[in-house]
Amino acid sequence: MKKSKISSIEISSDNLNEYEDKINFLLKKSGSGFREQDLLHVYIRVSTRNQEDNYSLDNQKRLGMELGSKMSFPLTIIWNEKGKSSNSEFINNRPVLNQLYNRIKSGKVKNLFIQDMSRLSRNENVSNLLKWELRKNDVRLFEKSGKYNFSSPNDRLMFGVLSLFSEHENSIRRMRSVLGKLSKVKNGEWCGGMIGFGWKVKDGKILEDRKESKWVKKMFEWYDEKKTLKYIQSELFKNGVKTRRGNDIWNRGSIVSLLKKTSYIGYTDYVFNDVNGNEYKHQYIFPKIIETDLWKRVQNKIKNSRSLDKMINGGVRDNETLLTTYLVCNGCGKLMGRKKRKNKNGNEMSNYVCRTVERYWNNPKKHPKCKSNKSMNTDKTDNLIWDSILEVWKNSYLIKEEFKKEIIDKVISDRNGMDINGSIRKQENSRSYILRSIDKYNGLISDLEDEYYEGNVSKDKYEKLKSKLQENISTNNQKLHEISLVIDELVDDKKWIEWLNIFDEEYHELSELTELKKRKDFLNKFLDKIEVVWDKETKLHTFKIIFKKPIINDIRYKNKNGKFIIRKGENSYTIPPTKIDRKEYKWSDENYIHNQNRKKVSSQITLSNYSTVTDFAKFLG
Repeated sequence: MKKSKISSIEISSDNLNEYEDKINFLLKKSGSGFREQDLLHVYIRVSTRNQEDNYSLDNQKRLGMELGSKMSFPLTIIWNEKGKSSNSEFINNRPVLNQLYNRIKSGKVKNLFIQDMSRLSRNENVSNLLKWELRKNDVRLFEKSGKYNFSSPNDRLMFGVLSLFSEHENSIRRMRSVLGKLSKVKNGEWCGGMIGFGWKVKDGKILEDRKESKWVKKMFEWYDEKKTLKYIQSELFKNGVKTRRGNDIWNRGSIVSLLKKTSYIGYTDYVFNDVNGNEYKHQYIFPKIIETDLWKRVQNKIKNSRSLDKMINGGVRDNETLLTTYLVCNGCGKLMGRKKRKNKNGNEMSNYVCRTVERYWNNPKKHPKCKSNKSMNTDKTDNLIWDSILEVWKNSYLIKEEFKKEIIDKVISDRNGMDINGSIRKQENSRSYILRSIDKYNGLISDLEDEYYEGNVSKDKYEKLKSKLQENISTNNQKLHEISLVIDELVDDKKWIEWLNIFDEEYHELSELTELKKRKDFLNKFLDKIEVVWDKETKLHTFKIIFKKPIINDIRYKNKNGKFIIRKGENSYTIPPTKIDRKEYKWSDENYIHNQNRKKVSSQITLSNYSTVTDFAKFLG
């Protein structure tokens, strides 16, 4: 290995999105033809509860740099996780370690330094997972106390022993925490974590927070007056009432949970496990905020509310459709809505309509007139857009390449006893929660628009609140993408899979999919919005589908080195002018008529001449 003056870069959560560029820049700057496999990678982290000098970030960095100099490593890359508590032991909760872990799996990291085993993880399952990847990819692991060679049985044994010691130390810390909590409880002090909304803690004592308690009273009164959860949620948002965790928007389930709490009538029961794992029960006494009679009336209303579960859990409502959160009217730039009515024969019709058009007809003096005044049959529109998106998805090289990587590159064949099913369930629950949040934010945007056009909210406040909601939607969409990657990694447990066959099966399953929730889950991964243009002269609709990724007309080709490269395409596709009238389907012969209508809609779609899955297989190296 060539000697060179030590040079380094530092990667942290602040510049994590640029880590590839920073590494390439460092290699290019050295001008010595080094590869990333020649470099030393240093991972540093401190616990948020443990900032001793021996474990400080600067000290860990210094030790890593000294090792690099001593071992004549040409360049050093510092992976700085900063402060992460012992509650963040899993890889997906530590973004810097997650990227380093992916680098190890891809074979680009061959030399790794950590101060000791606890910097990686004190969790036995996570340590085993990291050990497996280090061993599988022939990574040399350096520690303050020495070097590990995973081809050596003795070093493998020592790694396992030290990992167990780290987990034991974590257990000791937990025991001390429990003993401290028990001591506070016996002295009548609050130690149940974050105090509930409407309360504050001073010197360990529970006191009423009068700024918050007035909103607690309003919530109980509103619900007692048969106001909906949606109404309460909207009022709290408009008045800038933040949740206990500082969120601008209250979850409807959180509102119900608050309304059920006995603390507002003077007490609450608290249970935790002592050091032996036995339950310890304690009753906290609170200052009374709500009268007992009012609290009981609210409990009866909650108990007897048939629609409450659907309102809390975001179940598919009767008026929910596939595209309600995606269709944007080109005439006014606002989200389109849905309208249901009955025709002369008493049959129900469902159409997408511009909400600005509805407002204009209700009050033409107050609201502007939108040029798009033609509604669209809901079923026909859904089928047209769904079929078009599936065609784009099936024929995109970028999608296929990502699919292949998810199936093959992210495989972990040895899970070392990890609770995979439990982890998957946890991630799926998180995904369901985020999807409900997105629906909630879209609903609040619609409500906010109504309030604005009725003159109840000023323009400045309307734009500020709407901007916050749109930011929340964007953040949640990114979380959905990250959760999907984690679930895919947990599910895949085979190293070699006929991924093209699976891709083909995936397409056919999607083409036959009818369940609304699953269709929406799929669209949420790829679809940004759909702009709808109505041409008054031709009486035809044009749809511009805008995707989150550039998957339209992407190309796969060989470069000079014989390596296959995918050139990104465009992120939008326009469906040619199409007739989507408002007439309902005739269901006298349900299957025949439905299929004929689908064929007519599909025949309107003209996509570029992409290669099929079979054609794509011919290019595989």
